[in-house]
Amino acid sequence: MVGRLSRPATLALVVLLGAGLRLFPIWFGLPYPHARPDEATALGHAAAILAGDPNPHFFNWPSLTFYAFAGVFGLASLAGRTAVHADLVLIARAAVAIAGTATILVLSRLASRVADRTTGLVAAFFLSVAVLHVRDSHFALTDVLMTLLVTASLAMLAKALDTHSLRDVALAGLLGGLATSTKYTAAAIVAAMAAVQWLWNQTSRDYRPALIFLAAFGGGFLAATPFALLDARTFVADVLFESRHLSGGHGTSLGRGWTYHLTRSLPYGLGFGIFAAALAGVIPLARRYRRHALVIGTFAAAFFVAVGSGQTVFFRYMMPLVPLACLSAAVAVSHAGGWLAKRARLPQPAALALLAFVIGGPHWSTAHGSTSCSRGPTPGSSPRAG
Repeated sequence: MVGRLSRPATLALVVLLGAGLRLFPIWFGLPYPHARPDEATALGHAAAILAGDPNPHFFNWPSLTFYAFAGVFGLASLAGRTAVHADLVLIARAAVAIAGTATILVLSRLASRVADRTTGLVAAFFLSVAVLHVRDSHFALTDVLMTLLVTASLAMLAKALDTHSLRDVALAGLLGGLATSTKYTAAAIVAAMAAVQWLWNQTSRDYRPALIFLAAFGGGFLAATPFALLDARTFVADVLFESRHLSGGHGTSLGRGWTYHLTRSLPYGLGFGIFAAALAGVIPLARRYRRHALVIGTFAAAFFVAVGSGQTVFFRYMMPLVPLACLSAAVAVSHAGGWLAKRARLPQPAALALLAFVIGGPHWSTAHGSTSCSRGPTPGSSPRAG
């Protein structure tokens, strides 16, 4: 995939591709305020916080996204931007698009640590064009921010597994807590820490990593959703509502999420080529990189079981698994690249690039069109739908 370009230059091109797909067209639906109705909830609470009430009085979603949007709105006002609705939407959407683009870099680091730098490049390319991640990076909502923080937490856990650094464990816990303060389902990151602790104990009976992780996790969550304690009654009521909403379904019954997400959300959200490559990469990922695969796989399994147990089955609920599926797909490409290079008498970088473009390339137009050609709001756009 590198060709005559250096790996940093190739990664820069991949990131630019991802940024372009995510920033164009962030003006989708404007000036109509309900083109993406859930945005009104996020922007409204952010504006109220900026106006002087730090308590969102709403905990169906955790609070980090509201505070983050309030922060960028405040910075924009200092720069002289007016506070009309269209400006707020564009500012918040741009922040999410930047977070989505940053996730490409974080995934590249994670995949490079798990496997090698070439696998990191391929994984980054797949995420840059993954349909669901591209689409939702256009909207001022929670899922893309949560996915950035979850992927970063997993990257730090993978590093901690190699370095046995308690500092890395603490940073992973902090990032995991912030991710959960963006969307509650990110709490599945605790399962990944359990896997790290189990592997850690193979050489040393030291339970400090788990304790440090949990302390940092709790601190990160409460730092970004402080009124979970300060307004505990509202917090508990809203979290219970969300739990019932997830299990009970939203509108038309589509069955349990386990089946729906495997047959709909992930194949269409990744693109069929990347999804097929991700399935093909599971076995080589587990065989070649067992320790890291156990940590990543434990999170993925815990997250999928938790989210799939309900009958509310929006595609975006699978967002944190998209980067991990791209990693698995990249392992499959790296695994097959040597075989193709020998059969086709190609240099291995050329063979890897060919495979990557065949698998991911056809979905570029789909990723670009998934927003610009949308028809109406995405299902599940109730302000109380997480």
